[in-house]
Amino acid sequence: MKKIYFQNSKGQILCGTQSDVGSDLIVIICHGLGASKDHVQYVSFQQELNEKGISTLRIDLLGHGESAGEYNDLTLTETIDDILSAKHELEKQGYTQIGFIGSSFGGVGGIMAASIEPFKFLTLISPPTYYDIHEMVKSSIYVLRELMKVNKKTTKNKAKINMKFFKDYGSHDSYAAAEKILEPVLIIHGDEDKIVPLVKSIELHKRIKNSKMKILKGADHHYTDAQERLTKEIVNFAKEQYKENKT
Repeated sequence: MKKIYFQNSKGQILCGTQSDVGSDLIVIICHGLGASKDHVQYVSFQQELNEKGISTLRIDLLGHGESAGEYNDLTLTETIDDILSAKHELEKQGYTQIGFIGSSFGGVGGIMAASIEPFKFLTLISPPTYYDIHEMVKSSIYVLRELMKVNKKTTKNKAKINMKFFKDYGSHDSYAAAEKILEPVLIIHGDEDKIVPLVKSIELHKRIKNSKMKILKGADHHYTDAQERLTKEIVNFAKEQYKENKT
């Protein structure tokens, strides 16, 4: 396991933790708003995937963890760029099979990124997709406040809700982007999620041709009492894709 640094398209330095276990497949693990690559959930994903022979790269988005920038600099546009920059870094290393796991806001970034450049597969965990800016603003104010209660220790600065973030988010059509995705996709959502409604993922599932959905009973947005079940679903899906890659 090693720490790596790479640049986004603006030349800002991003940080990641890479674990190479000799596999042809490597999986980018992307956190949500206010979290970081070192959150116990993402470390668990990495450890379990590595034990199954799959390499990983946990990344910090702009303004989070050990990456450059301020928390308030992050937008969906920046997130897309960060994800693709991580993918390009791995391609420079020689990887051609690159999967993606994105949690919450990181999952939306993955949808948008995959509509631009294909991945081997995507796993989307409770991604907050919205039809229009009005719905998104109303929901996101609550979402950001709730996420900061949980992730305040991992954020560089106290989050401030600003219209720049909302306007940028509203300029992207995640459902239209989803319809462009052809690679295998696993969508995971808890039926007790009070932050991102389950219906969002149900609609997303309808939009992505090659997708399957797993609803975890009793799970909230943070999978507080469902970490083991969440990790199991993620690892099993990645193993399926890796097996197909080797045959």
